Amino acid sequence: MRYYIVVEGASGEPKIYPHWIQYTNSKLVQLSNLNDNRGDAYYLVSGYGYPNYLKIIENAIQDVNNINNFNYLVVAIDSEDNTYQEKYDEVKDLVADKLESAELKIIVQYFCIETWALGNRIACRRNTQDKVLLEYKNIHDVRKADPELLPSYKEMNRAQFAFSYLKCMLHDWYPNAMYTKSNPKALLSEDYFNQIKKRFGETGHISSFRSFLDTFQ
Repeated sequence: MRYYIVVEGASGEPKIYPHWIQYTNSKLVQLSNLNDNRGDAYYLVSGYGYPNYLKIIENAIQDVNNINNFNYLVVAIDSEDNTYQEKYDEVKDLVADKLESAELKIIVQYFCIETWALGNRIACRRNTQDKVLLEYKNIHDVRKADPELLPSYKEMNRAQFAFSYLKCMLHDWYPNAMYTKSNPKALLSEDYFNQIKKRFGETGHISSFRSFLDTFQ
C-alpha cells in the first residue's frame, strides 16, 4: 500500500508520525521524493496549520491524481473545538469527489495529538507532588478518566489545556522529558506509543486513536 499523508501540524506531527507509523506497520518506508515508486511506502507533508492546510490538501489531491500510484490520501487533523464528526465532515466535503483513483482516509485527532499522548498512564504519576499537576488532576485525572473528555480550563481551550497538561505530566514523570511542538522527543519511543495503544485497547479511551491504527495496520 502507498500513502500520501497530510498532517496538520508544522513541526510536531511531521516528527511523531514517522515513528508511530513504523511501530504500527514496520513494512512502510518513508519517501522523500514523490517520484519514488517503491511499494509499501508513504509520502508525508505538513499542512502548516489552519487555514494553510486547506491549500496543502488541494495540492495533495492534484499530486495524487497526477502521479496515480498512491492507494490512499490520508489527512490527519485536530478537531480542536469542533466535534469529531464536524471535523471529519469538513475534510470529507473539502476532498469530496476530487480523487480519481485513491481512497480518502481521515484521521481526526480528537481533539489534538496531545490528547492521545495523555493516554500513557505510566507517564502520569499516581502520587505527584507537583502543585500544577495536582490542580490539573483534580479537574480531570487523565490516569483514570478518558483524556478525550478533558474540558477547557481557565483561559485555555481544551486543546491548549491538553498541551499544558502533557508538558506538566511529562516533566513530573521525568524531568528531562520535555515536550514542545517543535521538540516532541518524549513521544517518539516505541514504549510510549505502546502505552497509548494499550490504553485504547484496554479501556476504549482516546477512541479517535482507532482511526490512526485502522489507517496504517
